This record gives sequence, structure tokens and C-alpha cells, in this order.
Amino acid sequence: MRTVWKFSLRLVDGWQVVDIPLDAIPVRFGMQGDSPQLWAMVDTDKPSEPRRFAVESTSAHVIMGCSCGTCSSTSNREIASCRLNT
Repeated sequence: MRTVWKFSLRLVDGWQVVDIPLDAIPVRFGMQGDSPQLWAMVDTDKPSEPRRFAVESTSAHVIMGCSCGTCSSTSNREIASCRLNT
């Protein structure tokens, strides 16, 4: 079954690994409070695989990868972007 799942990410330097079903498609990156979240269209019948994501300040050194989006925190103190290692 295809549905949208939300995955919590961390504000950390470098890559982080998140287990996501095979062939998931990132559809939105945003903040809930000050916590970065990634929403992805997933097929719940497929097994999960580790995927590497980077959440970085837009003023930081850019890590190469496919962009999942850009957002700001609710306090508007931090603007972040999310990248998927392809």
C-alpha cells in the first residue's frame, strides 16, 4: 500500500542514516517546532533500507546530494536544507 510517512531527522553535522522503505520518494522537508522532518511517499509492502540524509544550515558548507527542500525553524533563527545521498 502506498502512503506518506514522516521521518524525524536531527540537526547534526554530516550524514545521518534513516531506515526507509525501498523506492520511497521524498515529498516534503519541513520543521515541526525546531525539529526537522521529512515526509516521503512509501510502499508499505517493501522492506526498509538505510538511506543517508544531511540536514545543514544554509550558511554551512554544502554537502553534495539531491535536495529534499529548505525550511526555517518556527523561531526563524535557523534556515536548513535537507539532502539525500544518491
